[in-house]
Amino acid sequence: MKNKIIKQSALIIIAILSSFQLHAASIINESFLKNINTAGDETSCAMTENRRLFIFARKLKEKDNSDLYIAEFRNGKWTEAKAVSDLNSESDELSPYISSDGKFILFSSNRPGSLKNSSADKPSYDIYYSEKKDSGWEKPELLFGAVNTTDDELNPSITKEGNLLYFTRSRFNDSSKSTVIKVYYKDESWDDVSTAEISRNSSYNIYMYKKSSYKSGAYITGSRKDGPAGRDVFYSDNSDSKISEEITALDTVNTTADEISISELSKDSIIVSSDSAGSYDFYIKKVNTAIKKPVTAKKTLPETLSLKVVSENYTNHDAIKIQILYFSSLKKNSWPVKTEYKSPDSSGMISIPVSPEIRRVLVLPGESDMKSFSVEFLTKNKNIPTPVIKIESAAGKEFAAKPVYFSFNSSEILITEIPYLHELIEHLRQNADLRLSLEGYSDGIGSYKSNLDLSLRRAEKIKDYIVKAGIKKNRIRTKGFGYINDNTPDTSQNRRRVDSIIISK
Repeated sequence: MKNKIIKQSALIIIAILSSFQLHAASIINESFLKNINTAGDETSCAMTENRRLFIFARKLKEKDNSDLYIAEFRNGKWTEAKAVSDLNSESDELSPYISSDGKFILFSSNRPGSLKNSSADKPSYDIYYSEKKDSGWEKPELLFGAVNTTDDELNPSITKEGNLLYFTRSRFNDSSKSTVIKVYYKDESWDDVSTAEISRNSSYNIYMYKKSSYKSGAYITGSRKDGPAGRDVFYSDNSDSKISEEITALDTVNTTADEISISELSKDSIIVSSDSAGSYDFYIKKVNTAIKKPVTAKKTLPETLSLKVVSENYTNHDAIKIQILYFSSLKKNSWPVKTEYKSPDSSGMISIPVSPEIRRVLVLPGESDMKSFSVEFLTKNKNIPTPVIKIESAAGKEFAAKPVYFSFNSSEILITEIPYLHELIEHLRQNADLRLSLEGYSDGIGSYKSNLDLSLRRAEKIKDYIVKAGIKKNRIRTKGFGYINDNTPDTSQNRRRVDSIIISK
């Protein structure tokens, strides 16, 4: 229901931009922002469509954490900005997004309840959701769908069409290397996840990404990998294409300081958070509407990848078969565009030619009597090292069915599960009389229906993968059981699984 409200609310499109811009300029101006700025840090902000509700993140000088504040335009003047007690915690609240009608808010926080890696000493930053109520705001909840992970999810924003969420994901406690993630709203949940093309560039470290409401492109804050440490504001006029180097620095906006975030005010002006005065404050900056496109840099891919094979069980290198899968997509559930088998040469080396359209290469055992292994190459990386694979015999080992595990709120097949799935596929090929039951489960976070749907989608994703490998779909049945509270000491992570049950005729 809450995801449905997000979708419906965000469908309100900005109307009559020219007259609206004049009205907005009279409400949000330099004088207003001067009253908002303090000796602390004002790091990011968002506004409703009518520019009468202004929400922002502030870290007071005497505090260790950042909170959300709101100011409202009432009776011809702005109220004093106040901390939103319904949304804030003792942890950080950052990068707010508010719907155009002011009915819901998204923001990032590392409060208790956020996802936590077992090796980390505190939770990661996750995206939270809250609806407006008469007396304030509802208790924030983790945004349901394949969004939050044990990495840091920051800077959420929804496009004006209402069906596409963008945010940045970076390694826990390391915002220097972020990936722009886009998620489509599907079946009342944010589950159709992919990496935005803009993340595939090789020249920039992106911190914030926001699609423009007035232009075809997007605003970006980040830094050049070969430039100074401070972040700048950029504009990508071709943000959804594969030409991902097409980014232009906005010279009228950037300073020698750190420009950390932006919020679009009109077609030719934005609000920027910069520490040019010592602490982070908000400034209104003019933007050139005619942005020149630079010459697109050619994307360079390694022409050949290499593997080193070491084996004590095989005297003849020709007897060693390695399976190589080539993918044109980075999505983990995608099917390879080409599969081939290779044997090492007399020195144990295998060369893998890579064409420009290939984005990922996966190396697996080529024979059923080999012990499981997997090596993944991402071809966008430069100077890829030569991995060493030790081939060991699995002779005499019987096939054993086991669960396939998933990340929180996700039905994406993990790379670590691919070797087992190929063992399962080979076992089904060699035993045509066997059938397979795939039974999905979830961890109980979210509504009953959402958990039930997610558990079934997980089972269906595995079925699709197996069927693409040539196993007849009538040999496989799927079930989704959602969350079953059977009072066992099982962890939430272990409940995010699909059991593969072999059935004899």
